[in-house]
Amino acid sequence: MAAHGKMQPQDAVKKSLRKKAQRDDSNKGYQPTCESEDEESSNSTKFGIPQTNKEHSTSDTKGEEHDVSQCTRDGKQDSTKERADVSRMLYRKMKKAVLGTSSLNDSDSDSEDEDGPSGFRGDPKTFKHTISVDGAPKDVSIDVWFDRGLYDENPDWLDNLNVSITSTSGEDIGGGLARYVKRGMIRRSFWENLSGASEGLSELAFGLFDRFGCIKQEILSHPVRKGSGVWGNELSKGGILVIELVFIEDRFQRSGLGSLVVEKIIERINKKGGGGRAKNIFMWPIPPDPLDDREHITFTEHQRRKNRIISFARSLGFRRIGATGWFGYSVKAEHLSRHLSSNEDYDLPSIDDDMEDSLEDLLEDQKKQRNLHTARAIRRKARASIRYPLHYAASTMEDDTLVTYLDKTLNKKGFTDWLQEDTQWYSILHLIAEGALPKSLEWLLINLPSQTRQLLSRRTVSGYTPLEGLQSRLDRDRGSKMVGNRRFVCADEFEGFTKDEVMCLTFLQFGLDGMKKLEADAHLESRIAFGCTCGGCVLGISPRTKHSLVIQAEILYGMLGENLNMQQQLQIEFPEMDFNTDQDLSWYSEAPPCVYDQLKATPDLKLGFVQILVHIATLLRGNIPPNVQYFTELWEDDKDCFGRGARVYLEAGGTFGSAVLTVIKMAMDRDPLTGDGSMMMTFGEEREALPKCRNDSEYGMVARCCGLEMKMGR
Repeated sequence: MAAHGKMQPQDAVKKSLRKKAQRDDSNKGYQPTCESEDEESSNSTKFGIPQTNKEHSTSDTKGEEHDVSQCTRDGKQDSTKERADVSRMLYRKMKKAVLGTSSLNDSDSDSEDEDGPSGFRGDPKTFKHTISVDGAPKDVSIDVWFDRGLYDENPDWLDNLNVSITSTSGEDIGGGLARYVKRGMIRRSFWENLSGASEGLSELAFGLFDRFGCIKQEILSHPVRKGSGVWGNELSKGGILVIELVFIEDRFQRSGLGSLVVEKIIERINKKGGGGRAKNIFMWPIPPDPLDDREHITFTEHQRRKNRIISFARSLGFRRIGATGWFGYSVKAEHLSRHLSSNEDYDLPSIDDDMEDSLEDLLEDQKKQRNLHTARAIRRKARASIRYPLHYAASTMEDDTLVTYLDKTLNKKGFTDWLQEDTQWYSILHLIAEGALPKSLEWLLINLPSQTRQLLSRRTVSGYTPLEGLQSRLDRDRGSKMVGNRRFVCADEFEGFTKDEVMCLTFLQFGLDGMKKLEADAHLESRIAFGCTCGGCVLGISPRTKHSLVIQAEILYGMLGENLNMQQQLQIEFPEMDFNTDQDLSWYSEAPPCVYDQLKATPDLKLGFVQILVHIATLLRGNIPPNVQYFTELWEDDKDCFGRGARVYLEAGGTFGSAVLTVIKMAMDRDPLTGDGSMMMTFGEEREALPKCRNDSEYGMVARCCGLEMKMGR
């Protein structure tokens, strides 16, 4: 069974576990993917880690049904006995390594502070339980303990919660693994940290949360993506508990042990009462891959098993989070999800995939030892070209070529099916939009205005209109990129969408009048290009981010200016004393070394730095980003335009960038999402009065807009 993730098939056990074991020997984190049976299923269904899919790499992309071709790709199968032996061996190895390590401390005290140091170490908590096996009672022992993993490099923000089930004679029966993430310690680098911790945590991070660990806005407010609507901003707060693994030996399945493992995990993490450390628990139930058990499982059987496994998760109180594949459980009895019956929980739309392979196709692949993923993709492509010619053209042709094809199709006698949808409910407009093909999109608006108006409101199986589908794809790509089987964060490198993407967004929002609107509003194009959602961004800098930058620039130049005046007065009165302290110089740490070394002896250098800070604040208040090139051009025209001190500072080797970067970093360190939130104590009401935006707290992007480079991750 196993849960954060997704249910893995039995036939993939040996391969997936062997790959995991190899990665565990070379990587920092411990990432087991042993699997176990769902006691409510008569089939070998499990909870497991979701596999990365290049085309559908996040949980909110075209529904959860798409991860059905990833596990075995070499056409070879393992015997049932061999798979079971591998599972047992790796589970025992994991248990021995964790319990037997001498690095575990003896203390088992924990802190109710969800994001503080946990101190979880030492002997497991032991529980006794009796189950029925073949009609006879059998006593088992359940051990539950915390550890930081098998490697010294395991980070302070991550704890592993382990469960081991043994008989009174010492026979291994099963166990489980959950991961507890102290989100408050890593908000600035939430994606970066979780992407490298385990596959399950990576899928969770990119599938449900933004880069700062806050639940995605679409899960809160999108008419379809919010699902049942019972989940809210509570998912953005506190620690995160993800159930990644539950393993039960075959002969002990359907005895209630799977449910008991989940129960003990939740009970142990929250043993202090009062809501405990983890208020929300996450799980991804997904069934076996039909391609991995292809001699026995058809696609229909895959769907049946999926429903059975989801029913098991719901029987434990888990409810779907939005319209994703993730399920959550709240420990608070008053939470809306606890009052939502299983029948009322949101279900993803069912689809009739007429593009699926038949059992004969899969058996032929096995016989000829083809690469399953490649063979399947080739067949689907060939079928699409016949069944959905418009869709095939829109997904394979360049923009100019597609326009020519559309012209020919329009003049083709008897062709009228411009509203056709494929098995995922994609129309031609969805594909043209997500492919960012502005000429083809304009062609549709001009030549098929009536049909295009209808298609603008059509939704895919994932719930997206053409505009929303493009926005979702662009937002995902600006934040992260797939490299091989791993997703890497690239948010700080974002410089705006391409011209074609901006044109498509404009056409979808404003129709053929879009170009006129861009000409009439000087800021509209840049707001579209930087994904602004508040209508007030200037070159990607949102009102809230600008507010933080202005406040910190003014605080900094006020404080440094006052300190400088005080030091000068004291130096006059007490010339024999040195009033330059290391703490004072720390505010100038971004200055080039050639300038920093002279700061004590040359007060004008400090004055110059302060004068530049004044101009930074002035520009920001005037809605002008403090771009380094802009500053440089002004100074080259008039060396004294910023003041005498600034001239001394710049001629000594100082830079505008050092002052701008100081302001950005100071704002980032005091931001509620990326820092300690200290600015909210004084300026919280002012900030909250400003509109929220997708670009809030994106200080890496701000630095890039100012002509600088800065990585936000710690």
